[in-house]
Parts: sequence; structure tokens; C-alpha cells
Amino acid sequence: MEAAEVRARILASYPEIEIATVEHLGAGWDSDAWLVNEALVFRFTLQAGGHERILKEARLLPELGVALPLAVPVPRYIAIDESGAVPSFIAHDFLPGAPFSTAGLSGAQVERAAADIAGFLSALHDFPLEQAEGLIGARRPEDGRYWLLRDRWRIEMFPIFEAEERVAIEDRWDQFMKAMEIPTDLRLIHADLNLDHILMDASWRVTAVIDWGDATVGDIALDFAGFDPSFRRRVLGLYRGPQDPTLLQRVEFDRWIRPMHQIHYGLYGGGQRHVDEGIRDLMDSLGLP
Repeated sequence: MEAAEVRARILASYPEIEIATVEHLGAGWDSDAWLVNEALVFRFTLQAGGHERILKEARLLPELGVALPLAVPVPRYIAIDESGAVPSFIAHDFLPGAPFSTAGLSGAQVERAAADIAGFLSALHDFPLEQAEGLIGARRPEDGRYWLLRDRWRIEMFPIFEAEERVAIEDRWDQFMKAMEIPTDLRLIHADLNLDHILMDASWRVTAVIDWGDATVGDIALDFAGFDPSFRRRVLGLYRGPQDPTLLQRVEFDRWIRPMHQIHYGLYGGGQRHVDEGIRDLMDSLGLP
């Protein structure tokens, strides 16, 4: 999108908004973000069916805004176009902060950040399940999730790999499946909790969690897969939620398949850069050149 298109799309739905400045913040896999008047973040959908994610966020985030110990982007404006002829959008107050990183932090600062994130995840995963299901839609079953994903990728993605690479992927997948148990204690999860979606302030305190479009009811393992092993251990040591015997195996599996998500995204609209980066990271994890 261009700035002029952003202005026109906003004013078509909210002509009362006086737009002085428009600044591009960046585009992700599902949305394109713009800062308006240095105060409001407008996120425009990039994918078919993106309006459904916006509607989910519009229902869920006001409730999480009062239930969680960290800030979330509570919506102020939404505009929906189910036809997809023009992008749908959702807007919230700008949440200041930089993407979270442990680089340069002291041991005490890392421990404090781990406590902040553990408290956040404890509260999120304790959110009433029935209420969550009503806000986000039907409960997502975990039974068969890994196999369904595997079957889909065998058709849509595996053909790009050499025979040796496909064998290595299948073998590693089998190893994980033998070590894991299918979770039955499902909770409300963020489902895309990487470090870019956690914000910290100038004093190195964790302040907010953003990008809730993937939020669902599912396996809590997904919410720990975005952390490196050392920081993850700190967070889990302070986490007050359930930790079943194969949680760590599922966390490692979800972390392992992240490059394949990136490859799939690149193949189906994201571009060759994502394919190349995903293949590089996947081959590294398999010990292949």
C-alpha cells in the first residue's frame, strides 16, 4: 500500500478522522502496519479472509486488555470488507517500545523480563476457556494437528526438496511424534509469540504484547517456541500454568518446524527471500548442506 491509499481507505470509513501524518511501520505475513498522526497504528489485511482475524481481535482484545498484566493493542477503529476488494483494517493506540531482546541485559534484567513474560503467559493460559471459545470461535482440536500439517505440506511444499532432504525431514518428524503426547489440556494461546511481538521500554522492562491475529485455543507449547532454550528455561521456571511430561518435546517440535512455515509462506505469496531463509535454517537443523 501507499500512503495515499492508506489515507483514502481510512477516510472512506471514518471521515471524521483528521489525518496529519502517515508513516509506514512495516509489513508482516498477514498485515501491513501504518502509524497515523504519530498516535494510531492501522493494520491492513494482506491475506484472503484477513477480515476474520480482525473480527476475532476486535472481540478478544478488549477482554484481554483488562485480564492480562501486560498491555495489548485494544482496538479503536475497525473496517471490514468481506469481499476482499479493499483491505480490511483494525486500529489501536500506538504502544511504544522496541522488540524484546536479551542482548546487553544483566542477569537481573533477564530474570525480571522472564518473570514479566511468565506472569503474562500464566494469566493468558488461565483465561476462562469457555469465554475464549466464544470470543474467537470454535475450539481448535489438537488431535491430528501435526499429521494434518504434514500431509498438507507433503503436497504443497515437500516436492521442492531433494530426495535426501525429504527423507531427513520425515525421519526427524517421526522422531518427534514418537516422543510427544497429543495435548488434551488446551488453553487460550497467542500462537505467534516471537520476540518481535513482545515490546520492552527504555528501562528494559517488558511492557506489551502485540500481533494477536493467530490467537486461538490450543497447545501452550506454541507460546514457548519463540524463545531460545536458556531464556525459555527461565520463563518456564517462573510459569504458574500446567507443564505436562512432553511439553518440552512439543516446544522443540514447534520451534523446529518454524522454518517450514516460513518456506510455505514464501512459496504462496511471501516471496523467494522467505523460501531461501527457511530452507537455510531447516537444513542447518538437519545437519545438511
